[in-house]
Amino acid sequence: MLRQRLPLALFLSCALAACAAAAQESGAPVVLGGRTVFEVHWGFKTFTTEVRAQAIANRLRNLAEDPAADLEVSTHEADSTIDVMVGDVLVASVFPEDARIAGMTQETLAESWAESMREALVEHREKHRKGVFAAGAALTILTLALSFLAIAGEFRIARWLADRASEKLHARISASQRPLAGVLHRDQVQTVVWRIFRVLRLVGAAAILYAAFELVLFYFPDTRFMSREMLQGVLRPVRSLAAAFWRHLPGLIFIGFLGWATLQIVRLSQGIFRKIAAGELRIEGFRRSWANTTERLVSFMLVVLALLIAYPYIPGSDSSAFKGVTIFLGLLISLGSTGLISNLITGVLLTYTDAFQVGDIIAVGETNGVVSRTSLLVTQIRDRHNQLITIPNSMVLTSHVTNYSAPDEQGCVVETRIGVGYETPWRQVEELLLMAAFRTKGVLRVPPPRVLKTSLDQFFITYELSVHVQRGTLPFTVLSELNGNVLDACNEYGVQIMTPAYESDRQTPAVVPKDRWYAPPAQKAS
Repeated sequence: MLRQRLPLALFLSCALAACAAAAQESGAPVVLGGRTVFEVHWGFKTFTTEVRAQAIANRLRNLAEDPAADLEVSTHEADSTIDVMVGDVLVASVFPEDARIAGMTQETLAESWAESMREALVEHREKHRKGVFAAGAALTILTLALSFLAIAGEFRIARWLADRASEKLHARISASQRPLAGVLHRDQVQTVVWRIFRVLRLVGAAAILYAAFELVLFYFPDTRFMSREMLQGVLRPVRSLAAAFWRHLPGLIFIGFLGWATLQIVRLSQGIFRKIAAGELRIEGFRRSWANTTERLVSFMLVVLALLIAYPYIPGSDSSAFKGVTIFLGLLISLGSTGLISNLITGVLLTYTDAFQVGDIIAVGETNGVVSRTSLLVTQIRDRHNQLITIPNSMVLTSHVTNYSAPDEQGCVVETRIGVGYETPWRQVEELLLMAAFRTKGVLRVPPPRVLKTSLDQFFITYELSVHVQRGTLPFTVLSELNGNVLDACNEYGVQIMTPAYESDRQTPAVVPKDRWYAPPAQKAS
């Protein structure tokens, strides 16, 4: 029988010990006037946590209800305890076990108990003081009245500031030379500014009402704890932000200095490359046409380098959320910028290969015209129909590019072909074609035009006239005038052009007499 009861006794003793430990961990509250002042988490022998808490609460209640009692709270060190005194009365003692369970030193715990007692005694005495409710009601009316006056004044000030800000902003935008000045009107600027100040006005009114409500709760002892909670609800985030700001202040200072230094270096590099582009500064082997693209590349690389250096100092950069957002953005860029990166690299290659410059006359595949603008992404060409054509740089690199404005004093070559029958002396045809070339504006005399007999076909000989065009002259315009002069010369000397097709001999040559060159409605140029 003894052997059977022994395990049961051990189980009960362990259960009782666990219950006692749990009771110590939960603690017994010290209550004064319905408010929990603090909790007692340790007891010894018959002096349990509940007994200690009740004894402390009784002493506090006696002192609070005694009008002549001194409510000065202080702490005094004893042999192994720290005593909390109210006046000359010992109210509570902080033992080492109390501090161990609370996870702090005896001195800190004693000061915490003393502060809690001080607040509870003052609050209890004020709560039972005559005229407390009347004074709280009067202060409530005064606080609400002042709050509504403050809100009305804030609304009026916000309206005045919104009018002044909209006027100044509209004047500054109108005086600027940016494209935004022609888009935003006075009413649009005023609407945006008014909406911003409306939000600020509502935020200010909410802050005033919150502060007024917190004061109203503080006026009455029964709701003073709610006032403290509201105040802590505001102060706690402010303290956290202030602590975080102070913790990251060195990093923020470094980021600010790095941004300032990067801006100065970027401005310095921009000034150097702009002087190179204007011809004021020359570097051996560096072309002026490279300056603008190199300026953008250097500025971009400087900014990227600054971001890489500043990344570890950004607040929150070591958090998992920040790293996840960074990875997500990197994935978006890597998946969606294939064409963008291709055009950027192609734009750099086109710049440093000197394929063409702004103002050159080029042909890209079937598109030809004057280069209007070049960038790292696209090339814009204005054709002879005055249409602006935008071509991605990747397409320019993979196409056949012809530059009619190559930096050569001889200029580009324009060719035209005609077919003339065998009955016409080829020497006469050559002279006619040379005559037409010399009559054309924009054709260089040196090197002189030349005529080649490219083929002997079944019914006619094919002649090719090649001329050199002055730089800056549109080759398409020169070709059109050259073809007109070729027709005039052949008609003037009775030479029949037999292209593009020939079927039989005509009874009369297919030429236009000179007296019919300006048949109506054509008019001879004066």
